[in-house]
Amino acid sequence: MKVKANKHRFTPISFGLTCSDIISKEVQFEYSCKYDIGEDQSDINKLFGVGFFHHHSNSGRFGWRWNIVTQKVELFAYVYNRGRRISEYLCSISLGEICRLSILLLGDGYGFIIQRKGLPAVHKFIEGQTFFIGYKLGAYFGGNRRAPHDIKIWTSQ
Repeated sequence: MKVKANKHRFTPISFGLTCSDIISKEVQFEYSCKYDIGEDQSDINKLFGVGFFHHHSNSGRFGWRWNIVTQKVELFAYVYNRGRRISEYLCSISLGEICRLSILLLGDGYGFIIQRKGLPAVHKFIEGQTFFIGYKLGAYFGGNRRAPHDIKIWTSQ
């Protein structure tokens, strides 16, 4: 998938309803994921997830950002629980590294799992409301800033 310079939304756009209790994708961040946007560098971009009713009320997503100092992609759990935003750091990965990201919808929250070759899986539970039917949330660059240049991320599906 790709976001063009000065845009927020990646294409192709992910949409549709889901009643699955797990959402998984393999992901690889390409070299173009390196960026420097100054004071907004700590903003978390969205990768994929699921929303219920309104995603700023109830949703669970993976988030990411480029860390200029470590030269790695930082992955986050990014949840809205009854309108309260929660973001928790999960791990850092290298550009080009393929990992499997999964979100388990558990009724009382979200289970985030990151699997990488040769490393122990990362697990994190975050409280939140999930419901039987949700809608898919796709990739979005920002916060308030738009993509500084074309950015590509390979994902399965």
